[in-house]
Amino acid sequence: MRNILPVRVLLRTRHVWAGGGCPFCHSDEETMDLLFCSCPVATQVWHVSIIQHSDCLAVLLNTALCSPSVKDSVHTAAKLWLIWNTRNDAIWKGKLLRIDDLLRQVESFCDLWFSVYSRDVVVTFAAPGASSWSPPPIHRLKCNVDAALFEDGVGFGLIVRSHTGAFVSTHNAPLGCGRDPYLAEAMAVKEALSWMKINGYSDFILESDSLNFYSNYNSNLVDLSYVGLLVKQCRCIANDIGNVFVHRVRRSANQVAHVLARATGSSSVLGSWTSTGLYCSFD
Repeated sequence: MRNILPVRVLLRTRHVWAGGGCPFCHSDEETMDLLFCSCPVATQVWHVSIIQHSDCLAVLLNTALCSPSVKDSVHTAAKLWLIWNTRNDAIWKGKLLRIDDLLRQVESFCDLWFSVYSRDVVVTFAAPGASSWSPPPIHRLKCNVDAALFEDGVGFGLIVRSHTGAFVSTHNAPLGCGRDPYLAEAMAVKEALSWMKINGYSDFILESDSLNFYSNYNSNLVDLSYVGLLVKQCRCIANDIGNVFVHRVRRSANQVAHVLARATGSSSVLGSWTSTGLYCSFD
C-alpha cells in the first residue's frame, strides 16, 4: 500500500526501464492491482478463499485484515506472498507452477506459520502488562516511552524516573516516520534508547504499552520486515548500553509518556528537561 513493490508500472514512474507486462497473463501493464487481484493466476489462487475477491488490492486487504478470523488473515498473507514469489520466479527463472501446486504451497505456508507461532502465543503474545506505574528496583532507573500520531506527523515522548519515583529527566521530539502505529512505537523505542545511550544512562527498565513491539523484541523469531529491522536495531542499542530490560505495560501505566508524546503536536514544548535544570533543543 506504500507503493514499494517494484512492479513494472511503478519502476517506470521512477525512471527505471522495465519492459514487458504481467508475467502471467502478458497484459501490457503490470500493476499491483492486476498482479494480485485481476490476473487469471491471481483469481484462481483467490477462488478457493472465503475472503471476498476484489479487483482492487486495497479493498481486498481491508476485507481480509478486518476479518475476525486469524486463519483467514494468515491465508491472505500466504497467498499474497506466494503470488509475489511466483511472479519473481517467472521473471527471473522462467519458472511457472500449476495452480494445484500453488494452492498446496499456500497450505504449506499456513501450516508452517501456525506451527511456529502457536508455541509463542502463551509466553509472548499474551503478556498482560502492568496496569499502574511502579518504581524500578533500587539503584535502577525506569524509562517510559510512547508515540503519538497526528494528522501531519508523528511524535514521541519519554520520562526517566528513579527507584523512589523521583523525576530524573524527560525528552520529546517529532519522529521521521509514517503514520503507522506499530512503526511509530518501534521508532519511538529506538529513539528513546539512542537518547538514553547518548546521555550516559545504563542499567534501566524501558517500558512501552505496545504489545506488538514487546512481542517482537522478546521473540527469537526472525522478522525481516521494515519494523522487524527497527526492532533488531533496538536490541543492538540495548546491548551496547548494557543491563536494559524491555517490559510491556498498559496505557494507564504509561500515561506520562503518552502526554509527552501528544505534546509534540506543539513546537513550543519540544526539548529535554532534567531534574537539575532546564535546557531546550529544537529540531
